[in-house]
Amino acid sequence: MSTLKVNKIIPTAGVPTGGGGGIVQTVFNENNSIQTFSFNGNSFSPQTVCSATISPTSSSSKILIYCSAGVFASSTTNQYYEWSLHLKRGSTLIGGNTQSGAFLGTNVMYSGINAPECAATGTFFYLDSPGTDQATTYNLCLQGGETRTYGVCRSQYTSNSNNFTNSSGTSITLMEVSA
Repeated sequence: MSTLKVNKIIPTAGVPTGGGGGIVQTVFNENNSIQTFSFNGNSFSPQTVCSATISPTSSSSKILIYCSAGVFASSTTNQYYEWSLHLKRGSTLIGGNTQSGAFLGTNVMYSGINAPECAATGTFFYLDSPGTDQATTYNLCLQGGETRTYGVCRSQYTSNSNNFTNSSGTSITLMEVSA
């Protein structure tokens, strides 16, 4: 049996501009615990719903991040309760739409609305250049749009007695991409 160990994979034509080479390592974490947060519609304070930590093999590596969360607005079947997903490297928001003059907050990676029965699932990818070979934690965060309780990992109903009320959990996948 043979083992091939590498810390960098470069395509034969070189690394494309804005991209990277091959995947060197992958880290995955999921959180299927029901979490709820009370938001104020006049303030911006994204709350962490899932995290993962990766230690890049090189400070030139990039991190390809995939996030997913099933989100609900509590105790309502109305669809006009907005929410957004955000990404933090440590405690710093990164990526996403930064047009904060057009809406409350910044760095929106995904924006959705309440689903009447099931939780609405938001997903996104982001390619980050952290510039370090030290352990780096990424946090998937939720922001509610109105003054009410929002959460993850269940529908707006508090029990399963309301027919088929499903919800996805939360997950974050980190892939080190050689540069």
